[in-house]
Amino acid sequence: GDHSRAQMCILRDGVRKLGLSDSVPSALLEACRRHCCPVEAALDAIDREAGGSGDGLDGDVFYWAAGNPRRQEVEKGSLRARLERCRAELQAGAVAYITELSRDHKMHHEFTGEYCRSLVCKDVKDCAGGSLPMWDRGHCFIGSEGVGSCMHVDQAWWSNVGKNFLGYKLVAVWGPAEAASALESCGGEMFRKPLTAKQRDVLLQAARIALLDP
Repeated sequence: GDHSRAQMCILRDGVRKLGLSDSVPSALLEACRRHCCPVEAALDAIDREAGGSGDGLDGDVFYWAAGNPRRQEVEKGSLRARLERCRAELQAGAVAYITELSRDHKMHHEFTGEYCRSLVCKDVKDCAGGSLPMWDRGHCFIGSEGVGSCMHVDQAWWSNVGKNFLGYKLVAVWGPAEAASALESCGGEMFRKPLTAKQRDVLLQAARIALLDP
């Protein structure tokens, strides 16, 4: 759908229908099945060499301190080092989210030969017809209950394609008329229970809300 017009299209059972069920490294999926905590899942994926030998993986590590709707990032060092530092925040009641998970080095993609860091061996880009001005190969995200992307304007604000392999994902988009005021009120905030009164008011203005299942 056209995000600029608050459109959202869902292909039920799309991962299977598009032949993408095996596109994510099995070691990564198994790590996510074994661990409810994103940090522990990512560390397990590194140990299982989901991205190749050595650390093999790179990505961004975020956490929310207890009661804080705004995230903080764990910076500097290898992904393993940042994940291990994030453990201390979790012990203090924080929740974590791993974003843009990819290989730590570029490799030739097995379908197109393009040089990229994507973990998936096949994407919607490889099985959908037509062409777009820009279709970047995205990366993987590991979440858990109560974590995800904050309210934001995506870099590709006009359209996005997402896939959900495990768990549930709640998505909301706002239309052009409500977007500016919604961002002013809650931009950069995570919507998780218990919602604040301000977040509840903004969520009621959303044009589309969808719950994606595995």
